[in-house]
Amino acid sequence: MSRAAQPAPADRAPALGAPADLPPSAPAPARVLVVEDDHDLRALVCLFLQHGGLAPLEAADCLQAQAVLETTDVEVVLLDHLLPGHTGGELLASCARLHGPRRPGVAVLTGNPDRDLAATLLSAGADAVLLKPFDPPHLLRVVGRLAGEATQRRLAGQSRR
Repeated sequence: MSRAAQPAPADRAPALGAPADLPPSAPAPARVLVVEDDHDLRALVCLFLQHGGLAPLEAADCLQAQAVLETTDVEVVLLDHLLPGHTGGELLASCARLHGPRRPGVAVLTGNPDRDLAATLLSAGADAVLLKPFDPPHLLRVVGRLAGEATQRRLAGQSRR
């Protein structure tokens, strides 16, 4: 029997919570801000994200989204292109201003299949454009990729300090 597998003598029982007894800490799940004015779609996307091991935050419009972005670091923003009073492109610019090189990854959701719109959104700073209706596994793959890229940007920013 290896030493690690041997029971400790009764008079030398390890203290509860000793570092060797603690499970390795898992990284916190990536925070994903879902900006969508359709309540049902927003709830469904959040459910997909939760089942994918992510931590969704919700915003129904640009003002709510900006409030979240000013107070919380998020790794990814899933952004509806057409929102009441604003377009996703306006919030896209805010993401870059608020976080500079530590900005979150941004995927714009749109029901418009126009390739010119997608190209415009990508040139404005979106990292991905997803067409509604979307495939949930594809959505999770894109969000996972963007979260990983955001984490790498943040780690690179910390190592420069």
